[in-house]
Amino acid sequence: FGFALQSTSRHYRSSYGLSAVGALIAAYGRNWRQHGEETVELMQMYMDLGLMHRLSFTHSDTMFQSPMNWTEFDDLWAAYVIGGRTLPFGLEDATFTSIEAPSNPELNAAVHVRAVAGGWAEKLVTKVCDEPSAPAQWASCGTTCRAVREANPAARCEVTTSLGQLRTANQSLGSIREDDIGVFTALINFVENAASHCSDYPAWSFRNTRGDYNEWLARNSKREFWMYQSCMSEGCFPGIDRSLGCDK
Repeated sequence: FGFALQSTSRHYRSSYGLSAVGALIAAYGRNWRQHGEETVELMQMYMDLGLMHRLSFTHSDTMFQSPMNWTEFDDLWAAYVIGGRTLPFGLEDATFTSIEAPSNPELNAAVHVRAVAGGWAEKLVTKVCDEPSAPAQWASCGTTCRAVREANPAARCEVTTSLGQLRTANQSLGSIREDDIGVFTALINFVENAASHCSDYPAWSFRNTRGDYNEWLARNSKREFWMYQSCMSEGCFPGIDRSLGCDK
């Protein structure tokens, strides 16, 4: 059949957080940096694989390191963030649709300046914590986000959590505010759920919660709402009763 797949979308974000460094460690061990051009080729193959599957491998330790070498960035990685990768299966001018900026405040600010000049600043997000639950984790979210935004006021802090989880935590902690967050990445289980499926989920999740984010989104046009799927969506969480279709 003669057909061509679309190139990477310029309108919808994708983010897959497994870094190419994991592949390098598997291939070469912890001293992978000593292998020079071989590791660069493997990293580019890994990132190309993501593009061919219409995924952005957004973890930035491959591209952004301190001290930053912008000449190397332009030679090796710029095409992934501004477009220009031509790959098999009719994939032309492919580009990542989101990029994880480093959480180091000074490096974050330097990357943002470069991104503004290059026209890709809207793709940047700064992941400040992942699925916080314990008080110390929520406090770390706030500390990291404040430090990054002090160095770069335009930074968008991303947290993999839901508005309901954040509001519950802030009843006692108050360590990070919803207005500090630029990107909410909510577990899909907490966007649409029913008590008949997962009875020990929080009560606020027993409905479609997508509308809860509308007011938060309206307060700043640069904010975004994302959803993600985790092992909790596939059956590793104790509240999931697979017989009731909770993971569907």
